[in-house]
Amino acid sequence: MDLGVDIGTGSVRSFGDGFSAVRAITTTRHTSRVITQSSLEIFDAIQAVLPPTPVSGVCFAATCSMVVREKLVVDGRPVLAPFNCGTGASPGHQDIILWMDSRSHDQCATMNKQLEGSFMKQTIGEFIPELGLPKLKWLSDNSEKELYCFELYDWFSYVFQVGYYDKSQNLVEFALRDVDFTHGTAIDGSIKGWSREQLSFIGGNVKVGRSETVGPLDHVPSQLLPLGAPIGRAHPDLLADCHIFNGCIDCYGGWALTACPRQISMVAGTSTCFMFHTKAPAPLIPAVWGPFELVSQTAVYSFGQPATGKLFEDLFDEFSVGRDSFARMETITQEWELEHHQSIIELVRHYVYYGDKYGNRSPLSDFRMDECFIDGKNASVLGVSVFSQDEAAMVIRYHLIVEFLCFQTAQMLEPLPVDTIVVSGSQVNNTRLLRLLRHVTGKSVVILGGDHSLAVARGARGLCGSAGGESSHEAAAPLVAPPLSPQEASVMAAKFHVYKDLVAVQIKARRLL
Repeated sequence: MDLGVDIGTGSVRSFGDGFSAVRAITTTRHTSRVITQSSLEIFDAIQAVLPPTPVSGVCFAATCSMVVREKLVVDGRPVLAPFNCGTGASPGHQDIILWMDSRSHDQCATMNKQLEGSFMKQTIGEFIPELGLPKLKWLSDNSEKELYCFELYDWFSYVFQVGYYDKSQNLVEFALRDVDFTHGTAIDGSIKGWSREQLSFIGGNVKVGRSETVGPLDHVPSQLLPLGAPIGRAHPDLLADCHIFNGCIDCYGGWALTACPRQISMVAGTSTCFMFHTKAPAPLIPAVWGPFELVSQTAVYSFGQPATGKLFEDLFDEFSVGRDSFARMETITQEWELEHHQSIIELVRHYVYYGDKYGNRSPLSDFRMDECFIDGKNASVLGVSVFSQDEAAMVIRYHLIVEFLCFQTAQMLEPLPVDTIVVSGSQVNNTRLLRLLRHVTGKSVVILGGDHSLAVARGARGLCGSAGGESSHEAAAPLVAPPLSPQEASVMAAKFHVYKDLVAVQIKARRLL
């Protein structure tokens, strides 16, 4: 069977014909900005989710995290050893800089002042710390070792081709060929796809690995391969008689399931990524990343929010309740609506939240943005402050997060020629969010069929051998939920204006102060 493997922030999932599996993985938060994972732990998780039957092809999709390896010579042979990306004596082999890591804050600010041209045009004019290039610069500024960095999905495409030299020491064979990119652009400002000349500002000790360079030189392309293109065969000790196909950042795995004209793919999990496509060549669009050519003659645009499901997780953690507390939020909401004879939208109309707690990726590309509240205690019939630590405050803040996510999505979609939002990922289970999303954006909302937690793995599986051909279209059902009442619609229209004011006042405050 062909197998898709999705390496998420908290788990590894696989999907094949009649088969699926999941294994949890851990994240280490050293400081508020330094966040890492272990590639060895993830490798073991991948091994645990492989099927017992033979695998003929595998394709990896993963978060836009970065594996960092140091080139060493052991017993006369070159190997790639884990580079400690944590602080001090980090636990385990913490050789992954997680996508939400923002240690490169200073490098990012410097790059935004000094760089221009192709780097900036396709990333809305600014880098943000979560992107790969500022992290490469951080590594160069903080280490003189010879480092090779890989996109997370590409690292495992590489490992499964070459195998381990010494797994007990987490040492992997060094089998990279030195082939430069001569044209093309990296996707989402990530690390793979830039030429050596374009990366000259990084420093010569930090290089970018490419899984497709393991084979003969005359087979190595000088530009990014299309999604699903064959890149090699698996090492027999890992997967016998198995082809490795070119993978992708996880959000593009979800996009591959639903790619249709005038539709936008919304992969909504811990973070949310949006993708839509049109025929190439295509123009730059303000506040949108791209266009990128992932498949032949197709221009793909992307943008997103760094923390969406993460905002709910943080809220539930702050109030020391389980992360599965959504049902409790709905129960209390229904009790309030019955008690006050008003909908929750009307009950919380005097409260407003702007939730860029982890900075803004889109549409501003401004990591200085932050969260802010308008506390409606004195004007609301509820009489509850959002800054109190009781359950009522948690419920209000839950609904404010829902509103914020819808407002920001509407703001991002305003310049785009799309009619339909195809939603996948864990947040498809939040009907309240999707109902509000449909109203605030004015777009049709449809839900991708199947197990939503496996959407990316299914997309990766569909890419096996496609070489950028037709996408694996999945059944999608329209959202079934009642429309907003006129009173609710009036409140949401007014709050959208206030939301935009909160964006403007943050920018103004930084300019004046």
